[in-house]
Amino acid sequence: RVALLDESFYPIPGYSGDDCMAVVEPGLRQKVSWKKGDRVDGIDGPVRVRVDWEGLRPEDAQLFAVYVGEGKDR
Repeated sequence: RVALLDESFYPIPGYSGDDCMAVVEPGLRQKVSWKKGDRVDGIDGPVRVRVDWEGLRPEDAQLFAVYVGEGKDR
């Protein structure tokens, strides 16, 4: 799951890990969405991105990059 945090490491309402729809597919450039949708709106200022691993063997997960962009169709 992916959470967006403010500069003090607090989850931004609507973009917490609990609000995130689980990313279950492997591969590069997997789209992240939250209960309110896949667009990030109404946030002023910098954000931090936290990725939490879940599943049977979360210690096997590998993160190579986090892409933040305008979400153009692929």
